[in-house]
Amino acid sequence: MPMTTVQHIATANEKQAQKIIAELNAGASFDSQVRKYQNNRQAHTTAGKLAQFDSYNQTLAPAIVQVTAKLRVGHYVTKPVKTVMATADTQDKPTYEIINVVSRRSKTAAVTDDSGKRIDVTNYLREKIQQQRMMDKQTQVTTIRSVFKAAHVKVVDAHFAPAFNDYLTTQNS
Repeated sequence: MPMTTVQHIATANEKQAQKIIAELNAGASFDSQVRKYQNNRQAHTTAGKLAQFDSYNQTLAPAIVQVTAKLRVGHYVTKPVKTVMATADTQDKPTYEIINVVSRRSKTAAVTDDSGKRIDVTNYLREKIQQQRMMDKQTQVTTIRSVFKAAHVKVVDAHFAPAFNDYLTTQNS
């Protein structure tokens, strides 16, 4: 599972959680519901966002991780998620969570490019391979031939024809 960011609202009872979901279904924003119902001060400052996690997360309730894996980005649960976590706020009492998936990103390593900027490894390698290919004479010829063919290029001036021989010889065959 990729790294996932979610917002959540934790309530003490299921009826209140269902009420919040009904308000979301009626068009209320998740942020406004966090401000309205979340009584945890830290949740207000983070807009209810939890730290990014993946399926190997051991700190979140397993039910949250499982439900999150099934939700698409921008969607929230249709039923409250019942959890029992030992925290100072809940003291082993069940809580009912409303979960909204904010984002997902694949777990990729970052590298530093030639200018010192941190970039995604996949994009970096793709760019380097493309640069290597374009330095190859045969790749250049093949690329220019395909562009000339697609554009239906014909050299009509006899003085320039020799300069384009490599690119036009297999174009008409």
